[in-house]
Amino acid sequence: MMQAHQRETESMRADIERMRLSLAQIKANVPQITDSSEKARWQSNVDLWEVMLNHMQNMLEHMQSMGHGMGGAPSPSQSDKKPE
Repeated sequence: MMQAHQRETESMRADIERMRLSLAQIKANVPQITDSSEKARWQSNVDLWEVMLNHMQNMLEHMQSMGHGMGGAPSPSQSDKKPE
């Protein structure tokens, strides 16, 4: 069962990375949109996906901290977090 959790964790991590790359491409295109309403629409999409990806990253880190996936080892992004 631990191997299944590890595969799921790795799959989720890979999905998040692919989604972040796609989002970066969208973000790079937004400044070139000249129509203000269209630009606002795309910026709203970017904002929505950033929230979703941050949520997915937090869920992944939570799963890892609870001992799922990689044996509870914190992800690199957990150790990089600055105190709020």
